Amino acid sequence: MEKEVRGHIADVAGFRSKLAHIGFFVIEAGRMEDYIFDHPKINLKDSGEKLRIRHYTETGKAQLCWKGKKVFNRKVKSRPEIEVNTTEALSLYRLIEALGFYRRKTIIRDYEFFINVRPKSFDKKTISCRLESFPEITGLYLAEIEGEIDDISETVKSLEMEDVFGPYTLNKLLRKYS
Repeated sequence: MEKEVRGHIADVAGFRSKLAHIGFFVIEAGRMEDYIFDHPKINLKDSGEKLRIRHYTETGKAQLCWKGKKVFNRKVKSRPEIEVNTTEALSLYRLIEALGFYRRKTIIRDYEFFINVRPKSFDKKTISCRLESFPEITGLYLAEIEGEIDDISETVKSLEMEDVFGPYTLNKLLRKYS
C-alpha cells in the first residue's frame, strides 16, 4: 500500500537544508519519464486506477506499476500498488501495447531521491522524499514524502511544513502551479 503526501516547494535550498537537518540524505538523482497508459475497454482513468511505466534515463532502470483507487486518511493519500522492476523499459512498453493499452500521457521530470532510516523503530523503517522539477516548467518544484502514515506526519511536522504538504495528486499540483 502506497502512502504519501505532496507539496509545492517555493524555497528549494531551504527545503534541502531542512531535509538534511532531520537526517535525510540523497541516494539518487536524475531524470525519469513516466508513461501513463489506458485501455479502451477498461478506462483506468475513470476507474481511479493507473498503469504506468517509469523509466530512469540515467540508470536504465524501469518499473511497471499498477495503482488502485485513492483513499484519504489523516491528510495522507493511500492506494494499493504493485510494482515490477527491470532494466527493459522498451520491452515493457511493447508488452503493454500488445495487450491493447495505449499511452495516454507522458510526464518528464528531474528528481533527487532522499531517504531517512528511522533509528527510533526496531525494524528500521525507511521514509523517502523525492524532490522533482519539470524541464518544461521553469522554476516549479514539487516534493513527495512516502512511508508509513505516522512517519509521514512526523516528517512534515519536523520540516515545519504542515501548510505545504497534503494528500494532493501530481495532476492537481501541476494544474495549480504551472
